[in-house]
Amino acid sequence: MSSEVAITNILLSLFAVLASSLILGEVFERLGLDAVIGYIIAGLLLGPSILGWVSPHAMEEFAIIGAVLILFLAGLKEEDASALYKNKTAMMMGLGLLIFGFVIIFGVLSTPLMSVVAGKSYTFVQITFLALAYAVVDLGVPAKMLMSKRLLNTEFGQMVLNGAVINVIAGLTLLTIFTLFLTPELGAIASKFIGVIAFMGLFIGLFWIVSRFGKYMVLLESEEAQFTLTMALVLLMAFLTESLGFSNILGAFLAGIIISRSTFSGTRSFIDRFKAVSMGLFVPLFFAWFGLELVLFGEAGIIANIIPALIFFGLSCVLKFSYTYVYSKIKKIPAPGLVASSMLSLDVETLIILILAMEIGVFEGTETLSIFAPSVLLTTILVALLVKMFIKLEAKDIQKG
Repeated sequence: MSSEVAITNILLSLFAVLASSLILGEVFERLGLDAVIGYIIAGLLLGPSILGWVSPHAMEEFAIIGAVLILFLAGLKEEDASALYKNKTAMMMGLGLLIFGFVIIFGVLSTPLMSVVAGKSYTFVQITFLALAYAVVDLGVPAKMLMSKRLLNTEFGQMVLNGAVINVIAGLTLLTIFTLFLTPELGAIASKFIGVIAFMGLFIGLFWIVSRFGKYMVLLESEEAQFTLTMALVLLMAFLTESLGFSNILGAFLAGIIISRSTFSGTRSFIDRFKAVSMGLFVPLFFAWFGLELVLFGEAGIIANIIPALIFFGLSCVLKFSYTYVYSKIKKIPAPGLVASSMLSLDVETLIILILAMEIGVFEGTETLSIFAPSVLLTTILVALLVKMFIKLEAKDIQKG
């Protein structure tokens, strides 16, 4: 009987979270903002901080699958990595933004003044993960902005989007390296060496198998079978990497890179199928879970951490806008203000990095999430306002693009 009650509670929780996420996500979309804000607010309203109707633990497993699918889709973008890196302008925009942002944020967080102003001090490892998290860009914002202005398939639009993709791929690659060498679990030299060897061996072995025999996957009778096999590989990689002492989402990212070598991974139906499952179900649950975990009051709450939250938000936005705007001016890229505005958002990729850092013990408690949460809302509003402004100011440049 107790198991039946538990199942009923989970089903009711899923209904409440999905229904409220859908409604609030649609509201924010119609306001010209990101639906992600609606998902997070839905979780915050239903969670322990306000109504207390849904426990974060009830959604945790679904959130894990959501994070796994997000990183898998990011890994799939490696399919055309060689083509991406041939675009030198886009490559330097994405890599330069990541390096510039990482170095400056790392330097600022390392100063004693930061500890005084924010009221917090961080270790070397914590600063490393924070600097990386706030230096990456969100892929969704540039894509949505370019699509809404019918610029996505233009040379200008592809260059901007490629710059964002390169930034994210490089950021996740650095995340993998940092996780290998900076995490507390791998403190002993011997265990670190063994872990790295096993990790690399697993990736190289599966990469070779799919590259060599992936063409035979198309012999499966249905696209559903291809989807099932791919999903099984993603979950297997997530399990194996976690078993080796790393995060399951890193395994999903590597699975995306591996599957990108298959002959069917670039087909529209394959991508659409994964996007429907992830974006339509598990991604809303992932962000709603994030909202459920948030605390409004108390030492680890959003209100108590609003000053460091504003510092991180302001620092990230100023650095990203400055670099991208100046770089666009130097390279004579059309609509530099619009390009710079599209690179400001903090969303999925930043949250993934912070959650991974929490998983491996770099941060304790939910304080880091409370500091990050306001940035999702603030950057979304800021991007919407700046894009609207620069569309008017740079109308001629946009037409050229």
